[in-house]
Amino acid sequence: MHLYYIFLDPFYLHSGYGYQLLKDFIEKAQAGGYSTLTVFAKIGPSLKNLQKLGGRQLKVFENFYNTGETYIFCSMDLVH
Repeated sequence: MHLYYIFLDPFYLHSGYGYQLLKDFIEKAQAGGYSTLTVFAKIGPSLKNLQKLGGRQLKVFENFYNTGETYIFCSMDLVH
């Protein structure tokens, strides 16, 4: 399964909601029988949350789609 986006209203940034949304998504994917989650994570809180939950970095993409931003391709095993 590939997670494309999680967006939060700026008011809720750094509130823990992003972490909880990601954690809930992972639990639902596991319950649905998915074995792997892949994500392009922007460097920052999204990447940190993913790593806290067990995601690992696979590849760095500088200037991702000509945005000038760096994203990290990550994978997470959902089967324990």
